[in-house]
Amino acid sequence: MVIREEISGMPYGEGQATYNQQTAAPMAAVNDTAMPAITELFAPTNLPNQPITAGVDFGPGPGSEVINLPNTQPTVLSVLRQIAQNDPTGETDLIFQSMLEKGLG
Repeated sequence: MVIREEISGMPYGEGQATYNQQTAAPMAAVNDTAMPAITELFAPTNLPNQPITAGVDFGPGPGSEVINLPNTQPTVLSVLRQIAQNDPTGETDLIFQSMLEKGLG
């Protein structure tokens, strides 16, 4: 059951307008099948041929590149951009802009 109610404390007429918008369109249905199955802690593995070190950068198996994490290593440009924001001389920004123009990034 979805509860819709007027929002109090809003300027005159806006609470009723918000309530009218809520009642005008039906709520989207929740898809319960989207949840993955929960594996018990001591259940047998679903990947018996995969080494336990898969996904880390040591031991047998693929390294962390298979996890597809975003690159968190700072680039020279990202460091220069941060330094330029606090450089009152503006010299770091000139270096940063020069590198951008030359495509060095």
